[in-house]
Order: sequence, then C-alpha cells, then structure tokens
Amino acid sequence: MTRLGAVCLAVLIGLVTTAAAWAQPARPGGPPTVRPAPVRVAPPPVATPPPVRITPQMPRVTIPEVRPDNVLTPDPIGLRAFVALVPTTPQAASLIAVLRQRGLEGALSTLPYLGGALVSFILPDDSNQGALLGDLPDLFPGLVIAPNARLSPAEADDASDPRAYARHMVGWAGRDAACTSPTRLGMVDSGVDLDHPAFAGHEIMQKWLVEPSNDPSLLGHGTAIAALLVGQAPDLAIEGMAPGAVLYSAGIFSQESDGGLSASVEDTLLAIDWLGSEQVDVVNLSIAGPDNAVLRRGISLAGENGLAMVAAAGNTGRGGPAAFPAASPEVLAVTAPDQRLRAYRHATHGAYIDVAAPGVDVWTAAPGAGGTFQSGTSVATPFVSVMIGALRTAQPDAAPEALYATLRSAADDLGETGHDPVFGWGLAHLPASAHCPA
Repeated sequence: MTRLGAVCLAVLIGLVTTAAAWAQPARPGGPPTVRPAPVRVAPPPVATPPPVRITPQMPRVTIPEVRPDNVLTPDPIGLRAFVALVPTTPQAASLIAVLRQRGLEGALSTLPYLGGALVSFILPDDSNQGALLGDLPDLFPGLVIAPNARLSPAEADDASDPRAYARHMVGWAGRDAACTSPTRLGMVDSGVDLDHPAFAGHEIMQKWLVEPSNDPSLLGHGTAIAALLVGQAPDLAIEGMAPGAVLYSAGIFSQESDGGLSASVEDTLLAIDWLGSEQVDVVNLSIAGPDNAVLRRGISLAGENGLAMVAAAGNTGRGGPAAFPAASPEVLAVTAPDQRLRAYRHATHGAYIDVAAPGVDVWTAAPGAGGTFQSGTSVATPFVSVMIGALRTAQPDAAPEALYATLRSAADDLGETGHDPVFGWGLAHLPASAHCPA
C-alpha cells in the first residue's frame, strides 16, 4: 500500500468511528438513525375558567330564540338583559353585591305581594354568561334567573268584517242591570285613555310601571281591553261586561324601534304584584310572550297566593309556540273563535287552551272619542275575566282552580268532543247558577 493510500484509509476509519459514536439503532437489528439533542418547548399558559354548575332552577343560561310574533327586541341590549327572582330581599341585596364584584350593576325591586324581590341587570358585550351567572343558583338557593324577555299585546290585526255580537254570543246580554255593582278587576296592559267617553264616571286606578304617555299609539291596546271590561258609551255602541266594576290598570308597555309594543318580564311581575296587593278579584292578561323561568315562577307565586289570572292564548297560529303566561297552569287560557264559531286564523293551538270567547271583529273603544273593531285572543280574554270575577264575587273563598273548573264545566263544547287544542273545553258561559258581581 502506498503512503497516500494509507492516509486515506486512516481518515475513512476515523469518520466511521465518529458516526458510530453518535448513532443509535431505531429497533434491534434495524439500521441506525441519528437522533439530535431534544428541544423542549413549553406550552403557553392556559387560563382555567371557573366551574359552571347546572342546577334544576337554571338548566342553562341562554338567550331564547327570538320570535317576531312574541319578542320585539331587535336592540342588542335587550338580548343581554337578565332578571333574577330571589326569595328574600336580603338575598337580593347580597346578589347585587356579588354582581358588583363581577363588574355588573343590579337594580332591586321588591315584591310585597308575591314575596321576595327582582334583580335586573345587563351583561356587557362579549361576556361569558356561564362564567358570570352559572354559579348563582348555588350561591343563592331558590333563585331563578332568566333573560328579561319582552312580552307583547296578544292582538293580531284590525278587523275588516264588523259584527256587534260578542255579548250575545257568551250569553251576557240582559245581565246589565244585575252586573253593575262594583267588583275589583285588574288588567296588565298598555295605558288607558281615561278621557274616552266610555270611561266617564268610572272608577279606574291607573299605575304606570314605565314612563307615562298620552301617545294614542301607546294607549290603543289598553283602551280597547279596558272598554271591554268596564266601558259604557251607548252613543258609541260600547258596552263593557261589568261597567260598575272598579278597574285597576297597570301600564307596562313601551314602544320599540319598529313601532311595536313590548314589556319586560320584570315590569310584568311588578304589575301583577301591585294588582295582588290591591286585592283584585281577577287579573286580565291580554299579553303573550315566550317561555321564561322567572315569569313562570312569579306566576306560580301569584297562584299560590290565591290570585285568579286569565290570559290570552297567543296569536302565533297553528304550530306556533305556547304563549306565556297563558300556558302556566295557574292561569286560565283563552282562545278566540269568530261569530260562526270558527277558530281564529292567528290563534295559537295547544293543550294549554282552556276556553274560548269572542275574539274576531269585536267592537270596542279607540283612543280619542271613537271606536274600532279588533281581532285577536287579547280581545277574547276580557269576556272570560269578568266571568271569573263574577264567580269570585259569589265564592270569595274559592281557590282560583275551583273557579276555572266551574267555567270549564259550563262551556259549550266546540270542535272535537271534549277538550281539544283548538277550542279547549269550548265556548265560555257563566253558569246559570252563578251570580253576577254584587
């Protein structure tokens, strides 16, 4: 071997030896692989969110689906508004303190009749609802929390085919002389035009839960309902069911940006609380909205306190969602057939429907000095409310459910035999054995 060849061979042996020192086999008998020194990269820190506890009182903190027929809140603030019903006022004060610690400002309203208190607040944009609210039912046993959803008047449209038939249809004509003695009727609605001739000489106590208004567009619905309850203007052919009754009117509606009327769950419950405190015989609720845990709990408390309530079945049509408060078991739900006893085309159907009353082309008062024809389950409700008021006057110690059962059993069956989701138990009539308010 030449000297040059010996040098090359030495260099080659040195390279192989160095490579072998760095190489490790991938598996026994396999070819060697070169493994570089490991590089460790620490993951970024992850913030651990606070636990969210789900309880029966609040299955989830979510915003319900917005339905144009019963929720009129295009405003994003409306979708972030919440209300809590708390069993006691001290708990409500503590809740406000907890909310403040979380950067939220709560407003407290007491409920002397229902018991407990309401706390309303608005979540900031892009907030984590579960993190802010999920543990509140654990911190405050008995608390119920839900979006402060909006309810709307349960009317659908003006009537186009006028008929003056409603009082005769429910067998009320001829009871006028006997039904003018005072009883106490309550209504939760818009404001009432107290200057209308139909209310001249009538005793109407009006309380606003929102900013008072004389705008006719804000008084139309309440004026129409009040006239069906107690109005009397023979020159205008306006004849309410109980013109001698004392009416307590709670105004809760305000105007939305699209011109519609709506009211919050909070103001609805404050209105019912006031009417219960005034010891009315029955509350007329010609309003409708989506299911809401706080509303349901408030209605339940009113029923436990013996308050009779009659509500419009809603105008979302066949297949529409159940309307509240009508679908609450403590409330008598009223639907609206026409003069020929056909179902009103916009009336909501459902197992919660109790009875029917005239609700298509019904003549009633309009703001100013005139009248109008109206259709909807709203205008059917006052007929039944006055009947329940008459039964309550005759049976002051009877529970609301007993009064409801009396009216259901006296109804004239419509549609399918027995109870059905369109007409309930049928057309409401005051039983012959019952007395008018006295």
